[in-house]
Amino acid sequence: MPDQKVYGNPYVIKLKVVDNLLGVNRVEFYIDEQLVCISEEETDEGYYECSWDPGKYHSDIRIDMYDKCW
Repeated sequence: MPDQKVYGNPYVIKLKVVDNLLGVNRVEFYIDEQLVCISEEETDEGYYECSWDPGKYHSDIRIDMYDKCW
């Protein structure tokens, strides 16, 4: 299970993804089944991030991660 945090104002979802092959291509963040952002690069701390407005969305969060292809 990836290390994940939801916190702050504005709200930021931070996700640390571990991939032991080719790396991560992108991370997609869905809230209430709506794609709210795509993160293609890690921060300096090694997280993929997404900011979101809790006034527009509720709390059903889904995160899809995609590996780099050969």
